[in-house]
Amino acid sequence: MESNLVTLQIPSIPGYEKTAMITAAELARLAGADEEKALNLSTAVSEACLNAMEHSHRFNTDMPIKLTFRCRPGLLSIDIEDSGKPFEIPSSRPSLDIEKGAKCRGWGLFLIHNLVDKFEVLPTECGNAVRITILFPGD
Repeated sequence: MESNLVTLQIPSIPGYEKTAMITAAELARLAGADEEKALNLSTAVSEACLNAMEHSHRFNTDMPIKLTFRCRPGLLSIDIEDSGKPFEIPSSRPSLDIEKGAKCRGWGLFLIHNLVDKFEVLPTECGNAVRITILFPGD
């Protein structure tokens, strides 16, 4: 196993995303990211986990979310894997025009995209991996 690799698995139960959030922020700090980058990353990880819980797993507690953290000089990337159907990152900004009774959706992916340096959705054998990356000065 790579020495710069950390893995975490959480259940699809709201509240457990906080464990992933705290882990992401601490690993970012250990790797040399400043406080703003660490907090932005933790928010993005939380949102990605909540999206997987709600949209991919429908809060099915038998479907865990796997996180893989990779620390390299000058960057930290995190894969958040779920078992959901394939999806793509929308190319347009979500709308705030809400008709009477309509829900305002789609802001989670937009938020993630704007908090990190790189955001990708990758297909896996069993679902999706959202890969988020922050860049910072290396050693």
